[in-house]
Amino acid sequence: MPFQALISDLLPGAFSAHPDFAEIEWDKVEWSLDQIPFTPDVGASLKDNGVGHKSVIRMRTPGLNGIAGGFVSYEVTIEPLGATIEVEDGQTILDAALRAGVWLPHACCHGLCATCKVQVVEGEVEQGDASPFALMDFERDEGKCLACCAIPESDLVIEADVEEDPDGLNQP
Repeated sequence: MPFQALISDLLPGAFSAHPDFAEIEWDKVEWSLDQIPFTPDVGASLKDNGVGHKSVIRMRTPGLNGIAGGFVSYEVTIEPLGATIEVEDGQTILDAALRAGVWLPHACCHGLCATCKVQVVEGEVEQGDASPFALMDFERDEGKCLACCAIPESDLVIEADVEEDPDGLNQP
């Protein structure tokens, strides 16, 4: 059964079949998802059933895509630079960019300050452990993410707060 159907169909039925479920403070329950792509559909289903992003813990096996058990990587194009970097499965956008010599604004590297906030134009990301104060719910809904926490789930195009560097250094 697809995860979408599990959340959309089974969870509401569990509430009516087990009245004690109504007493549970669902916003305090932590949900562990392993090898389930956290797509907008899954996120919307969880949100529709009272489970916010702060309650979801992603447990990942770095380097394994969970589909065929192989190693994967994704291409991330950073606009307006036009730079394309390769991001290994489980690697953050910021880590991959810096290792590739592409400078992105950053400060804390822990999802707390929002200096590395980017806009996802195309593709899907796992938001990671970004603080709800650094990345508000409405910003998540608009497709923003923190490059220090975001892990690609597909090839991406992102817009970062950088200007094209005529010297090619991609640094301020």
